[in-house]
Amino acid sequence: MKPLTVALDILQGEDNCFYGTLLPTLETLITKTLDLKTGLQILGDLPEAVVKAIKTRFAEVLQSETAVLAAVTLPRFKLRWLRTQERKDNAKASLLAVCRRITKDEDQPTGTNAPTHHLSTNSATEDDFFFLRGGGGQLCFCGKPNW
Repeated sequence: MKPLTVALDILQGEDNCFYGTLLPTLETLITKTLDLKTGLQILGDLPEAVVKAIKTRFAEVLQSETAVLAAVTLPRFKLRWLRTQERKDNAKASLLAVCRRITKDEDQPTGTNAPTHHLSTNSATEDDFFFLRGGGGQLCFCGKPNW
């Protein structure tokens, strides 16, 4: 159950754990946990039970448009973690709608910008967690922007 321990480490992080990290982590955890099912002989139902518990506990987050927007606006994830083109298109449309709504509300004076802090880089374990391998062992999650 290594995917579960890696996901817990990511979500318990202090420096680079943002709300936008939650949804990609959960979806990757679900995918990787279900992939473990093929290699188990004794506890073959365990991955399904873990996934069912995750989907029950995090049902609201897994269906949240806000969580999707938080994830796609993080440079680490953008649209790369979304598996289908339909979900990517929906996320783009939602983000554009929010941006348009914000620009309409710009009539009010803006405050001062907060200083930008450089965040520490992610560990290799965290980066490896989000790389999903396809059927031929090839990486499906590439580093190229997918806008």
